[in-house]
Amino acid sequence: MAQTACKILLVEDEADIRTVVQLALRQDPGFQVTAFESGEAALSAIGEGLDYFDVGLFNVRLTGMDGPELARRIRKLRGYAHLKVIFLTASVLPPQIQQYAQQGAVGVIGKPFDPVALPGQIRKLLDELGENA
Repeated sequence: MAQTACKILLVEDEADIRTVVQLALRQDPGFQVTAFESGEAALSAIGEGLDYFDVGLFNVRLTGMDGPELARRIRKLRGYAHLKVIFLTASVLPPQIQQYAQQGAVGVIGKPFDPVALPGQIRKLLDELGENA
């Protein structure tokens, strides 16, 4: 019996990074990735009911609305109160990681990241939550 894919909502405003993340995550058949260049575009797509997502993978410093604000706004939408959020950021000092955790992040992946290791990093974070992605 086939397991359903973990649907990841990727929001990254830098096109090159967005492409690298998409290519990296598509190497894992357990992940299905939908990417947007902005928080506004992601919110619009969710509002139109285009798909449901299990995990949000957000750049912290997005143009316009930042990653933590995007997470707050998505979690107010019907069915998304418990969205698992992982932040991508170059700001990975312990106080910053603690702040992201207080904002509801289940994990932080530092930039620059190893594209080959990225699927495993996300899988490890989800496994720690008891999720079988």
